Amino acid sequence: MTEIVPAAALARAAQQLLPLLEQGQRIDAPALRIAMDAAFGGSDTDGAWDWKTAYDVCEGAAVLLLRKYGKALLRKAGSPAG
Repeated sequence: MTEIVPAAALARAAQQLLPLLEQGQRIDAPALRIAMDAAFGGSDTDGAWDWKTAYDVCEGAAVLLLRKYGKALLRKAGSPAG
């Protein structure tokens, strides 16, 4: 079996969460667990990942959202303060 590269697993999990953010949904613990289990090929109870890493993935998903839509959001706001 091929060992999963952690950085690639982090990216896969963040990409899996991105559609939730795009739809205006929040990332709850069940959605996060599903993404992490799929990306890491195991669960937190198996030791495949931990919740600190899962929270980092949430931040990564937010960064992906900003990279994709940040300019449009800024234009729509009209000003940085907006």
